[in-house]
Amino acid sequence: MFLFNGKIYKDLSFLTSSFLNSYMFNYGYGFFETILFENSKLYFYALHLERMKNTIATFYPDYLYNFDYISEDKVLDFILRRVNSPKDSHKIKIIYGDFFNKKRVDFLVQIYPYIREDKFYKCFIHKEITEDFLKKYKTMNYMKNVYLRDLYKKNYNIDEVLFINKKGRIIEGTITNILVVYNKNLYYVEPFEPYLEGIIQKIIIENYQDLGFKKIIKKSRGFPLKFLRQADEVILTNSLILVQPVSIIYNKKFSKKHIIKNKGYYLKIREFLRNL
Repeated sequence: MFLFNGKIYKDLSFLTSSFLNSYMFNYGYGFFETILFENSKLYFYALHLERMKNTIATFYPDYLYNFDYISEDKVLDFILRRVNSPKDSHKIKIIYGDFFNKKRVDFLVQIYPYIREDKFYKCFIHKEITEDFLKKYKTMNYMKNVYLRDLYKKNYNIDEVLFINKKGRIIEGTITNILVVYNKNLYYVEPFEPYLEGIIQKIIIENYQDLGFKKIIKKSRGFPLKFLRQADEVILTNSLILVQPVSIIYNKKFSKKHIIKNKGYYLKIREFLRNL
């Protein structure tokens, strides 16, 4: 079942043959959002819509589009028709772009079962430099990210792979943002770096005082590995996992007991997000 431009389809009959000639199909010229549905609500849907509007303004400035197709009420109605229990977790994916080369932005909504596992993440650093302005957008071309994450998972039992910039400093994961807790301050990578500033990171930064941090500090040019090794806590965030603690980065182990003893900020952040 699919929701395409505001209409529900049982199959992919809405994809006419012209889709095969589109920039989206041939070059991955399109974008997407992933949104958590859990306990009968869409998490931070308005912020996802805002990011979509900004992306459309950048890449499709003269194109027609209609956000009524993906209004929150319409998407929720579509979800509730599909799921067995509204309390269960699901991943909602919205793909958008010019599906048929008609100078029109189309919207496709899909639903996937999702198990959000709260755990300590093991991370490894991929030493190839990642510098690309498109990294600041959720483009359809995530092949490198998915390939590397699956490769390290298979060979080294790693949960997430971290990317570096030309300075050799860590700026993001394949599908996550990185936050660091040190001396009760919260650190994040400055926005000028080529990485995707996630919805969850944005919410945490804007509410840092309510979360008990003394200061919020932008880390210029990314995180040196040495700084991460000195941290009290390293946290990964994205719209599906919300917030998860890190137990290992590049052979540096963070004691789970130590993290919880030192406030366990990830627990407070997780509870805060669920109650918004």
